[in-house]
Amino acid sequence: MPPHSPDAEGCPSSVGTSADSAVARPVPGLRTVSACLLAGWLAACTSLPSAPPAPVVYDFGSTLREAAAQPSPQASRAPLVLAEIKASGVGAGEQAVQYRQTFAQDQRLRRYQQARWSQPPEQLLAQQLRHVLQAQRPVLAEDFNLARVRVGDAYPLVLQAELLAFEQVFSSPTDSTGYVQLRITLLEPHPQGDRLLAQQALASSVPARSPDAAGGVQALAQSADTIAQGVAQWLQSLETASP
Repeated sequence: MPPHSPDAEGCPSSVGTSADSAVARPVPGLRTVSACLLAGWLAACTSLPSAPPAPVVYDFGSTLREAAAQPSPQASRAPLVLAEIKASGVGAGEQAVQYRQTFAQDQRLRRYQQARWSQPPEQLLAQQLRHVLQAQRPVLAEDFNLARVRVGDAYPLVLQAELLAFEQVFSSPTDSTGYVQLRITLLEPHPQGDRLLAQQALASSVPARSPDAAGGVQALAQSADTIAQGVAQWLQSLETASP
């Protein structure tokens, strides 16, 4: 075979067959390239976006709850069944703090991304309403066995409520209120069917101290307490008017 001619495998014949020629040798610059790739990968890992901050969780606070729990001189009124509050104007189970801008897209209900309620608003309102009413009378759950507190053929009255609105309303970029609207219905239960006694819609709007979620939730909590106090007064007026 002539020197430097291809062998049978198509490889230059100048490649030796000794043990020394079979040892793998590092390719010049490969170590540098590998180091650069590793450094680039580490840099990419450190530049990944961090997790967004957890949303701030709000409730009505302890001040309103403790103030509502103070017993009144007329705390011996007839027991009342408080049914579960339904949410129609507010998405059932919705925990985001919601707001509306009446000066721009009034029909659009928005949500704060970093603010939420600890429970759906209808549940928070039910707790506040229960605190207020319990200062005046025994308040029973909807699933309570009413036969245990029946007096003759008379059962405790049932109060139903429907949450129609629970939102921060902006009239301008800097001015807003906490707006709550509730429809309440008082029923007298009978084996043949419940009898409607009265129905009323209540609304409250409290100015927010700041045009943000923190100001909105504070105003909404105060509006909710105003609504609860209004329900208690409404029930008292019905009892006073009844023979």
